[in-house]
Amino acid sequence: ANENVLLQGAVEGYGQYVLIEPERFVIQGGALRGETLCSVSTVFEDKTQLVVEGKKMELTADNSIAINGDAYVKRQLGDVIEWLRCDDILASKTNGSAKGQVRAIIDGCSASASALNWQRKPESDVFRFAGDSLLSHPQAEVSGSVIEFSPGLSTIVALSDEENSASIKRASGQSATGAWIKYNYLNHSLD
Repeated sequence: ANENVLLQGAVEGYGQYVLIEPERFVIQGGALRGETLCSVSTVFEDKTQLVVEGKKMELTADNSIAINGDAYVKRQLGDVIEWLRCDDILASKTNGSAKGQVRAIIDGCSASASALNWQRKPESDVFRFAGDSLLSHPQAEVSGSVIEFSPGLSTIVALSDEENSASIKRASGQSATGAWIKYNYLNHSLD
């Protein structure tokens, strides 16, 4: 389908080009409503709302998605909103990556970096921010070359590079710098 394509039903959205094949679904943006982006949204059985935007999206039969150009994903369940904005995203049910001016709100934390990789694990999802990373948690602000955030384990790990040390400033006013910092915000331990 071409030009001013609207999707309605269980999945809603808009774009300028849509291709539906047995193994993949492609949607691309254009000039609809003054937008160069395309958008797809749905609501899952548990009432989670999902909105995905970008210049081009491709969903494949193996449940992976590629979003290219001004990628944005927002997940909302009740009052809890998580989102990710960057240049490009490649994701599956178990892992993913985002690159190019990454900005995110994850589990009540805001973060920024050059790139993000994540992995779903039984004990905790792990989010690895790389490249001039900053993570703001209600109990601490952490910076480093790399930051690993594991909400299920209540931990934030920051690593330094040759130019900058890893640092943490806790809400209580205490701060620390080093090559490696690990903070557990549940029991307030700092290594």
